[in-house]
Amino acid sequence: MSMTNDRSDLYWAIEEPDKLVESLKDHWENHGKYLRGSLYYRRILRNLAYYHDMFFDKVGEAINMEIKMSGEEGNQVLAGIGHFRSLLDHIFQFAAGDRLALKGRAVNTDVKSMQQARLGTGIIDYYQRERGLEEVLRTAAVHALVFAQGFVMHTWDPDTGDPAEQEQGGIIDQAPDPMMAPMGQVDPMGGGLPVDGNPVPMMAEAIPQGPKFKGDVVLRNPTALDVAWNCSRPWKEKKWAIVRTYENRWDLAAMFPEKEEEILTYEEEKQSALSFYTGIPEYLDEDQVPVFHFFHERTPAVPTGRYCMWIPDNWLRDTELPYKRIPVSRISAGEWVGTGTGWTPAFSLQAPQEMHNGEISSIITNHAAYASQGLWAPPGSERITILTPKKGPRIYSSPVKPEPLPFLSPNPELHKMEDRIVQHMQLISGVSGATRGIPEAGVTAGNALALLDAKSVQANSPFVYSYQKLGEEVATSILQMFKQFATMERSVVVLGIHNLPHLESFTSTDLEMVDRVVVESVNPMTKTLAGKDAKAKDLISIGAIKNVEQYNQVYETGNLDPMFEADRAQLNVIRQENEALMMGESIEVMDVDYHSLHIREHQGVLSTMSVRRDPKVAANTLGHIMDHVMRSINPGSQILQSIMGYQDISQFAMALGQPAMSPVGGPTSTSNPGAPPKVQEGAGGETNPANPAKPNPMAPEQVPVPNQPPA
Repeated sequence: MSMTNDRSDLYWAIEEPDKLVESLKDHWENHGKYLRGSLYYRRILRNLAYYHDMFFDKVGEAINMEIKMSGEEGNQVLAGIGHFRSLLDHIFQFAAGDRLALKGRAVNTDVKSMQQARLGTGIIDYYQRERGLEEVLRTAAVHALVFAQGFVMHTWDPDTGDPAEQEQGGIIDQAPDPMMAPMGQVDPMGGGLPVDGNPVPMMAEAIPQGPKFKGDVVLRNPTALDVAWNCSRPWKEKKWAIVRTYENRWDLAAMFPEKEEEILTYEEEKQSALSFYTGIPEYLDEDQVPVFHFFHERTPAVPTGRYCMWIPDNWLRDTELPYKRIPVSRISAGEWVGTGTGWTPAFSLQAPQEMHNGEISSIITNHAAYASQGLWAPPGSERITILTPKKGPRIYSSPVKPEPLPFLSPNPELHKMEDRIVQHMQLISGVSGATRGIPEAGVTAGNALALLDAKSVQANSPFVYSYQKLGEEVATSILQMFKQFATMERSVVVLGIHNLPHLESFTSTDLEMVDRVVVESVNPMTKTLAGKDAKAKDLISIGAIKNVEQYNQVYETGNLDPMFEADRAQLNVIRQENEALMMGESIEVMDVDYHSLHIREHQGVLSTMSVRRDPKVAANTLGHIMDHVMRSINPGSQILQSIMGYQDISQFAMALGQPAMSPVGGPTSTSNPGAPPKVQEGAGGETNPANPAKPNPMAPEQVPVPNQPPA
């Protein structure tokens, strides 16, 4: 009996483009079926509703009111107070409230590498301020809290950005773009593996190029329903990903004229599409068409990686993977153990929010039913006449005086239960009452409030770390794309010294030594207002803050750079001098140098025997250090060191019995460093200007210089 096997002999990811699109459609549909039937999908729908204070759906007919009427007789009031969103917003502020301090990191520590790292930092700062990087990161953080995972797709689009023009104004020719490069056919027998030592190209035809642009980075925020991968495995183990975006069909047809008819006539199947708002009519934009992007990592089965841009039934672009990694980054506050979907503290807040809604609804129902005043009268005397004059109070007339009924007698247990639920929600989310502006009774000290705020940040540190990691990945990818694709010179506005903006031009070669981007982590306390206030006051107490501007800088941003900018500048100069000394160069010492710091750091040049045996390097380094020593005992240099707050090493010379030099070349007194200089005559007392032969009776007593230590 013969048996058939429908399994293909080729890995689906290396099939020809037409077959690949069929496989990708199946993967996308299977991913949607998995989500539709999962507990994850139902829980994120509740998160989305609760985040927008939509607690009661399809209840009653008061569609224009957030307070609904329910019950068999419509006498039950349903109401909720949005602690759910308030707590999530505070968690969001812990991670994304302040702009990430993204810094370029160089491969080496030489001057050129450090300069390129500073350029990379400036480019990333420009994209944060001007090109929407910060907004994209913040949106991903919100998605992570509501949908349990947020995404950023960071790609290079050669058809965006400013046109590349010559000085005469004409469009210049651009180097072949890796995104548009023609490819060959897949080897049907080789499975995409290298043939004769060369990777096999996988695509079919050249894509015609339109107008030449410089190209630019494109940042997007696909939602959790717009990204598919083998989500039975963690995201970090993915080998491929599919991302859905929406594009203007007319722009798309202009980019791919050979597929114009298919693009303009395509209609999305709305019936099978997953949606977040199933009960709300969806606005149909006829100009929008879904576009899918397939990315496959470089693996033994797909050595060149793969990128395919497609709409259902038609592929638009098919190339090798033009990026170092799949250009999609993910953020999540945690992981749903055993699956690839994420986790969010919002899941833990759903039940207490529903309990709180029940308590509030009970209290409000009681008030609604019994808030109106009632009267009681004995049987037989029910006839009560109400006399209502045109002006004045109502007058009641009856045989017996009616008595008011106290329906709303206070029940403190109801309100205590409500408060307990709110406290539990704060404990679950890690957000203290002090953070929300409602400190615990008796907590009033600023340092105590700052500590409680810091504890809240620490409780949410996994999400804070994930947000920082997301910023590092996206920023690093931006610089890598510029290194790879920015072959023509471009300019960005960067912030230099003292945050003064200036225009800086660069090409890909100016970033070749930049390795990656890192986030400078800070103490959690400095991410809160109370912590910033406490830090500013501490800096005032030690004299680090010297003016109101520096105080405001610390209080408003937590940035300590203004206080230590001069010290960092000195360290940068020392690093450059050490490099020059290692090369055997002779460096001049300046009076404004921090002499004691320079001496300590320069001796590191002589820390190896190979350098000490190099007569030129050793002589130049020792001479440079001794020049610092001699400058430090110069009176003019001492004044500068004192003004700049530097340590005066002349005191060490005094301790050894070597007198410091006075402004006119003589030793100075150590009893009063701030006194005017004194002119001494040999080893005797000070001279009398009127009669140099006699001591001056008004001169202060001369303090003898300590004896020299024995040799």
